[in-house]
Amino acid sequence: MANDLKILQGFDGIVMVRDLAKAKTEDAKMVPYLTSTDFELSRDSDSTATKSSNVAKVGNLEASFSFETLDSTSETLDLLHKSLVDKTTLEFWFVKLGMLGTDGKKVFAHYMRGRISKDSESGDPDDNGTREFEVAVDGEPKDGYTKIPDGLREQINYIFQGLLKNDGTNGEDGSGAAE
Repeated sequence: MANDLKILQGFDGIVMVRDLAKAKTEDAKMVPYLTSTDFELSRDSDSTATKSSNVAKVGNLEASFSFETLDSTSETLDLLHKSLVDKTTLEFWFVKLGMLGTDGKKVFAHYMRGRISKDSESGDPDDNGTREFEVAVDGEPKDGYTKIPDGLREQINYIFQGLLKNDGTNGEDGSGAAE
């Protein structure tokens, strides 16, 4: 069993987002330059003292989701800001690239719907600008496995290229790994 265990790295967690109204026409887009994510599930609990013992009462499942990114001119960041201003519902996936499904093609993700409830920008003169987003999650997140869009891994980290000219035979538009 110990050989089956894999430590998940922080960089394996990415955030994907899509406007719910465009779910039939667009793939989800990756939030660029992600620096941190926080995903938390919790339930309020209370107990009632009885003569024989305490009786626990557990509340509804609540989700808290936030992430921080470097500020950029990305249309995805504009979509997040627009959700705050216009109260539009977005779909979010907190994807764990290091957790492959049994087929080896799908990755694990927490899926949720909600609206941006906070968009905080900061910028020091000697550092990159940052954005912090908080999501007001509707309902309970769902867990599952999903395919990732073509080209996503290349967006996350460029792949090895060989020394010979890249004429496109080693991947679409020369984006594949050269021999």
